Amino acid sequence: EQAKNLTLDLPSEAKGWSERTEQLIALQENWKKIGFGPRKENEEVWKIFRGICDGFFAAKSEFYKEIQSGWDALAAKKEALVEEAALLKSSTEWKETTAKIIQLQKRWKQIGHAGQRNEQRLWKKFRAEIDAFFAAKDAHFESLDKENESNLVEKEALIETIKQHTLSSDKKEALAQLKAFSDQFAAIGHVPMKDKN
Repeated sequence: EQAKNLTLDLPSEAKGWSERTEQLIALQENWKKIGFGPRKENEEVWKIFRGICDGFFAAKSEFYKEIQSGWDALAAKKEALVEEAALLKSSTEWKETTAKIIQLQKRWKQIGHAGQRNEQRLWKKFRAEIDAFFAAKDAHFESLDKENESNLVEKEALIETIKQHTLSSDKKEALAQLKAFSDQFAAIGHVPMKDKN
């Protein structure tokens, strides 16, 4: 009778199924502790009790199959995002690709949780693709900064030369000299971002 009462109206969310499962398992434990009754009646009562329990666990299994199919649909969407990230990871269009990856991350959050079975596995794959892009981007700009350090030295030397230079009193010649310095400064190239200003 207690088992029937537990299985009359079935829960509609996972927490309810978990609580009812604990209660039904506790009833099964009590069943075992009670021991056997007369043989004929014992067999009949056992079949009824077992039927109630089996029906409950079959319904629970069906409930979780439906939930899992929902999670699987979300997992498929996240798998598609992992594939998009994999296509972007080798891009060298740093600004545009960074913006695209940020959009992918927003879409990832909007999709929601894909269930315990899928979420961590997919997140690790997604994160690895994104991390590969950002590691390449960081390495690229780090190497540019190293290359540009010599440009910084050259530009600082040119600035010192300009400071030491005395301009011609002839306006045309002075403008030509300043233009030559400006062209020389531009020709040297970029300096590290931190020293640009």
